[in-house]
Amino acid sequence: KVTKTKGAFTSDMALLKLIYLAQKNISQKWTMPLSNWATTAQKLAIWFPDRMILDLN
Repeated sequence: KVTKTKGAFTSDMALLKLIYLAQKNISQKWTMPLSNWATTAQKLAIWFPDRMILDLN
């Protein structure tokens, strides 16, 4: 919905900034807990061990 009304962007960075800000606004309004997050986090840690570090303490 964010980029729907835009015909063109001045640069790729302008598009990325707009998407980043939209995601930031959505995450601030999020109230529901994520379902099955523990399972998802474990799978991400297996697939991307250098990006997803789990603190099990």
